[in-house]
Amino acid sequence: MSDNGRKVLVDSNVWLYIFLPGQDDVKSQVATQLVAEHAQNIVVSTQVINETVRNIRYNQVMSELRIRDLVNSFYQDYPVIQMNQDIQLRASFLREKYSISYWDSLLASAGLEFQAEILLSEDMQDGLVIDDQMAIMNPFAAR
Repeated sequence: MSDNGRKVLVDSNVWLYIFLPGQDDVKSQVATQLVAEHAQNIVVSTQVINETVRNIRYNQVMSELRIRDLVNSFYQDYPVIQMNQDIQLRASFLREKYSISYWDSLLASAGLEFQAEILLSEDMQDGLVIDDQMAIMNPFAAR
């Protein structure tokens, strides 16, 4: 899956295959490879960071020191999309237009705000193109 320089928003469910051991070895390898391939074009949102950290804490796989290092690495390695009023309002329109969940609409809206062209997510509708700009791609689906 080549991104040709297109911005790629990576959902927390993809990151968690990297950071939570023992879930699914194949998906963990795919997620790790995709993040490496797209590293120069990845964007993340504060929502994704929060969801990732929450799940890591819930599963108790990292100390707070390592969690702080992880949060710092997100901010150092990738542009981070901060939640704002425009993103929240656009999310409302996306929920109406695409019948997607509250959290998915916020993620999609953040991606659109940052002009992402690909949203890698296991949980959203694979192949859906939002506002003719951003394609949702399930990186684990057979292609």
